Amino acid sequence: MSNYDFAICKACGHRTGEPRFKIQSNTTIRICSSCGFHYIDALDDDQSLREWTDRSDDAETRNRSLELELESNKERMSNQIALTKALTRLPGARCLDIGAGTGAYLDQLRGLDLDVTGLEPCADMRRCAKDRFGLDLHDALAEDISEVLKDAARFDLITLWDVVEHLNFPHKVIAAAAALLRPNGHLVVATPIRDTLYYEGSSLLYRVSRGRRSGWLDMLYSPDPFGHKQIFHSDELMECGRQSGLSPVLKKRVRELAAPKSYYVDQIVPPGSIW
Repeated sequence: MSNYDFAICKACGHRTGEPRFKIQSNTTIRICSSCGFHYIDALDDDQSLREWTDRSDDAETRNRSLELELESNKERMSNQIALTKALTRLPGARCLDIGAGTGAYLDQLRGLDLDVTGLEPCADMRRCAKDRFGLDLHDALAEDISEVLKDAARFDLITLWDVVEHLNFPHKVIAAAAALLRPNGHLVVATPIRDTLYYEGSSLLYRVSRGRRSGWLDMLYSPDPFGHKQIFHSDELMECGRQSGLSPVLKKRVRELAAPKSYYVDQIVPPGSIW
């Protein structure tokens, strides 16, 4: 992965990815002059991913992770369940959650008499799903879904909740997920998007300050394992769906937080900082 030529756009494949914004950890945000895609010059390698997924936290830390997922945004979980009900034929529909975390969402689906399958690469998350909900999640990266589920029956619903922004090559994963759908099945992709005031304002701030201020860009991207490697524009995501054979492709903008407000405050102003 370290030999990848980042001038080659990960979306369109043209050699038109131009370095534009310099952010944390000596990382550069590139923008494709052909298609407009935004991505950083970093990819996760197999060793760093395995070290991250195999790490083992104590029971207290795992419980905190679960409580964060359950309590940080109850409205978010409620929205996910409402969308699931709208898209599936209850009961008995087959549902796949890629990047299932602690299994909290799948547990809710199981309560609706849905047939659930989950993929989660992190050992601690899978352990938490097993201990708390009795769920056996597949030990697999999103990129491995075609191989791991090659013999599985097709799915009525596949979800990628806040996953694609973390992937090295998200377009390939979306296409692979679409191929696992039954006829008339649905693929749901939820991800941060660029066509927002905070992203566009951060980009403007960077340009006006000549790189001295980057606003939210440092929080939105990270070269760390499973950090955000790209941020889609909503139109780019819809086009990716169409290229994967999905039709119709619909979008819904939802304003919500994936973590408590205190998390984002700490990212901007670390505890102990002086204004």
